Amino acid sequence: CLESRSDKDDRQRDVIIVQLYMVRSWAYFSYKVFFMLAMLVLSNVGAWCVDLGDTEGSRVSFDMGLILAAIAFKFVVADMLPAVTYLTILDKYMNNVWFWLFGCFFFHAAQKIFGLFNTPARDQMC
Repeated sequence: CLESRSDKDDRQRDVIIVQLYMVRSWAYFSYKVFFMLAMLVLSNVGAWCVDLGDTEGSRVSFDMGLILAAIAFKFVVADMLPAVTYLTILDKYMNNVWFWLFGCFFFHAAQKIFGLFNTPARDQMC
C-alpha cells in the first residue's frame, strides 16, 4: 500500500506500508512440552513406592531427580521458543508442574524430618 504522509516539517513523503501475517505452529512444541511434563508429574507418583525407612533411595532423592530433570527441560524449552513478556498457557502449565514437584518434595522432606503421615495406612499408594 502506497501513501503520502507529511512529516514534522510539513514535507510530503511517500510511505510504503507492508503488512505481514505470521502464524506460529504452536501444536508441535506444545504437545511435546505438555506430554513430557505430564510424564514427569506422573512419574512423581513413583516416589510413594519408595519405602519410608529406605535411606539409600529416599523419596526426597527421587523428587530431587525429577526437579533437576524439569530444570534441564525448562532450559531446553526456553531455547526453542521466542521470548515474550507475558505468560503463555505453556508457561502457566510449567508453573503448575513446578508447584506440584516442589510440593511433593517439601511434603516428603517434612514426612522424613518431622515424621508426618508415617502410618502405613496413610502411606500405602503402591
